[in-house]
Amino acid sequence: MEGRIYHHLVPIDNLNQKQALHHISQLLKEGTSPNQLVTLNIAMYIEARRNHKFRHILESAYLVLPESVGLRLYSCFNPPRLVRTNGLLFAGELMKLCAEQNQKVVVFGASEESRRLAVQRLQTTISNLNIMDIQGDYNFSNETDSQYVTEKIGSSNASLALMAGTEVEAEEWIYRWLIQGNVEVRLAGNFGQTIDVWAEKKKYIPELARKYGFEWLFRLIYDSPERKKRYRNVLVMFGRMAIMDMLKKHEL
Repeated sequence: MEGRIYHHLVPIDNLNQKQALHHISQLLKEGTSPNQLVTLNIAMYIEARRNHKFRHILESAYLVLPESVGLRLYSCFNPPRLVRTNGLLFAGELMKLCAEQNQKVVVFGASEESRRLAVQRLQTTISNLNIMDIQGDYNFSNETDSQYVTEKIGSSNASLALMAGTEVEAEEWIYRWLIQGNVEVRLAGNFGQTIDVWAEKKKYIPELARKYGFEWLFRLIYDSPERKKRYRNVLVMFGRMAIMDMLKKHEL
């Protein structure tokens, strides 16, 4: 992507939401399949800093949009300064864009009930949205299940595939099964817990908190014990990395 920057070797497309949607709009109309969309959070940033294989996945992606308020704040002290794309809001705008262009959407991941409820809600709130889900319960770490999901996406005639997966693992899954597998879908991206939020299985974060980037605080309060622990571990690792970066910068 023209204009891509590198933040400590991590490739990032420093675009605002309007600019990103413009690029995606053109891709959905005229682009070739398949392409990967990454909404970059702190966990992915850390992994890209220490893992050249994951950094290659980001390098190969069509767009890498910084999603974390932590990355934005960090970049204020360690330039280049990054903009921020709210993943949940951006996913909603993608649904509206697909409806406007008559582009089909397929969603997969989360639970079967969450997908069903999310599809129902989106069809009710967004006119003319053509959306389906990959039905059934499946495990992305299972080869047979992954092959099943891949085949269903390939035969769906969808332009956009939206995944509900776990950060780094989901990006690796998309790259291996959809990008390297050359599956016929214009754009594929992971949006974490978005499907659960659409299905109202996850607490919807108030607009004011989303505007000022305090989603992480709500997650630490309201999410499951397992995810709370994951968030805490990531924040600790990110804090250590930020301190080391600042010390190295001071030494120079």
